[in-house]
Amino acid sequence: MHYIGRELAKHWAAHGMAARSGNTEEELRHFEEIHNARLPRDMRDYLLCIDGMNLYSITDYHDANGFSFWPLSKIKSAAEEARLHPEGYWDFPYQDVLYVFADYLDWCWAYAILLSKLPGDDSPVFILGKAELPIKVADSFLEFVELYLADSPTIYGPHRNPSARS
Repeated sequence: MHYIGRELAKHWAAHGMAARSGNTEEELRHFEEIHNARLPRDMRDYLLCIDGMNLYSITDYHDANGFSFWPLSKIKSAAEEARLHPEGYWDFPYQDVLYVFADYLDWCWAYAILLSKLPGDDSPVFILGKAELPIKVADSFLEFVELYLADSPTIYGPHRNPSARS
């Protein structure tokens, strides 16, 4: 089921960007052990295929629309990320189970997925830092990627017109 990663890699390549090589099962298990959380199958397959964008490149760290998918080494809980971005909206519950995996326009806001301790639990995706509470944008990582690939207005959150990007 590595098609999520392959689709993203193909999309980025079509826009002149290179995807990073994927992670190993051992690296994913290590992440899960450290964070006491389970990656959902769709996100696990993505991280096995590709490891986000190259955050150290001046051209490949985000796409033309401003989305930056992070490598596994940068993915962290919202509680950890809040310490780096105190100016955002961070007073909400479940900061320890929401894991930030991407940002938009150099951190105008970020995207986080709910990681459970139990395999098979739902893993919705939320926007963080744009409103007082997280804004749900997708029911799964797969749905988020499909919305991203379609440049759906849904992933920009409410009251956002993607054609008005600056």
